[in-house]
Amino acid sequence: KLETGVQTCALPISSVSITSGPSDASTSNSASASFGFTSAASDLARFECELDGAGFGACGSSSPGSTTVSGLADGGHTFKVRAVDAVGNISTVATRSWTVDRTAPVVAVTSPAGGSTLGSATVVVTGVASEASSVSVTIGSTTQVASVSGGSWTSTFTGVAEGARTVSASQTDAAGNTGTSATVSFSVDVTRSEEHTSELQSLAYLVCRLLLEKK
Repeated sequence: KLETGVQTCALPISSVSITSGPSDASTSNSASASFGFTSAASDLARFECELDGAGFGACGSSSPGSTTVSGLADGGHTFKVRAVDAVGNISTVATRSWTVDRTAPVVAVTSPAGGSTLGSATVVVTGVASEASSVSVTIGSTTQVASVSGGSWTSTFTGVAEGARTVSASQTDAAGNTGTSATVSFSVDVTRSEEHTSELQSLAYLVCRLLLEKK
């Protein structure tokens, strides 16, 4: 407070507002954050800012003000700002808390196996993922979304054309980090499978006739 005769002056109880920057309880995939702030103090001397309890330091002398913090590690962070007037009165503190997450999800395709040949145009793709969010699975130019349950997911593609094919999967977490699996190469050969089935049926028929003739 500043006393002049019978007058007492002080900064308003809520004299600082954070106007930009990460929202409270939000998640970011950036190792830096920029904050904007304003003060209602008519005789503002300076702003003071603090990050993660490291102590307040000057971070501007005019309103609106701004500052950028960088080199943020993964985890929770808290930014605070306050105003100081010409005679040292200190305002209430405005606070923002948020989480930095720069780690991409881990996602992998477990089936079909690399280098395998499938005898059906229906391809069941399975895999694992580290996050609970959905997984995008792609064969050629076709992408489907698979739900994750217990760390695993399944996506079934129908009408897959014959020939060499590739499959991959990706997952994006709440912070916007995207993890992508290794690409798995496989082949679809429906014709060969059908011919093989026909050959087996013919062989079974011949064996059956031989057995009947022996009787």
